[in-house]
Amino acid sequence: MPALPPNTPGSPPPAILHLAAGCWACGGGLSEALAQLTRAQARLGAETALLFLADHPEHPLLKACRQAGVRVTALPHRARTPFFVSLRLPFALPKRLRTARFLHLHGFWSFPIVWGAFAACRRRLPYAVSPHGALCAQAPLPLRKRLFWKLFGRTLLRRAAWLHAASPLEADALRRALGEACPPIRLVPNGVDGEALDLSPPPPRTRTFLFLGRKHPQKGIDLLVEAWQRTGLAAEGWSLRLIGPEDGARVPARPGLSDEPPLFGKAKAQALRSAACLVLPSHSENFGIAVAEALWCRTPAIATTGTPWASLGSFCVPPTPEALAEAMRRLADLSPAAREAAFAEAFAHARAAFQWEPIARALLP
Repeated sequence: MPALPPNTPGSPPPAILHLAAGCWACGGGLSEALAQLTRAQARLGAETALLFLADHPEHPLLKACRQAGVRVTALPHRARTPFFVSLRLPFALPKRLRTARFLHLHGFWSFPIVWGAFAACRRRLPYAVSPHGALCAQAPLPLRKRLFWKLFGRTLLRRAAWLHAASPLEADALRRALGEACPPIRLVPNGVDGEALDLSPPPPRTRTFLFLGRKHPQKGIDLLVEAWQRTGLAAEGWSLRLIGPEDGARVPARPGLSDEPPLFGKAKAQALRSAACLVLPSHSENFGIAVAEALWCRTPAIATTGTPWASLGSFCVPPTPEALAEAMRRLADLSPAAREAAFAEAFAHARAAFQWEPIARALLP
């Protein structure tokens, strides 16, 4: 692939087109990371455009992207076809590529990623891929994904100018999948919208555990519900809030447990800043932005060894109900001051590592 000359101080960054299968009104890690990245790169002076399939109403962050100068284009796409096949994309993409000098693909198991890589190669335009955890899943791939990998996936990744991994765990997964032909990997974490999280004064802490994210089986909802029952903390006035969009995981009724829709903006910040602890019980995760957001808000977090949050020490536990229940019980038994002391280093690291401007700069071509 042709290489772009490196950016020199004072020179404008090249025009970048970001392409993804979709941005969803109910959010999710890819949607939020993509919106924040494009907005931050536009603030840095890059000529930034975003093209995606609009299979849902607009994500609230897209308005902020436009205000920052990002050229946002949504292609109407109502049918949930396998791999997000779109008949409009082959006609719309060439026009956007004519003004771009670099293509950044987001996601993996989708038609826009295949077609974007194909179109970039035809134009001899360099491209990068941010898989957003697509290759981190530990379960065997279904047949359709195995065929996708054999026919398109491996080749399009190997032809990339570089790949983006949000954690060492994801970087290792890419190297295992691609072997010696793996392109250079940029190891850059996702960021946190600190402006939104710091917008309101901190509310008082409550005796609440919080899950924040898609209610998908891979997220370990079943593990967390069973762990919650094992703790017996509902009888002591504690509660567990499961906040996020429904995505295939059933949430049974249990004492002290509430199943809630996704929150945005000030309401999301208030939930994070008032909780005693966030829990991410995922079986596998390339990053886990909810943990970064919690630590930014000085809220302790519990995660599993299926995530890249080993830095949480004894609060990063195996993805089992027993281990999660023990960690939740142990945290509940700490005083607020002891919790603050136990996570002080993690809180400080979050403020230093998860600001979007340096992250967006590191992902410029």
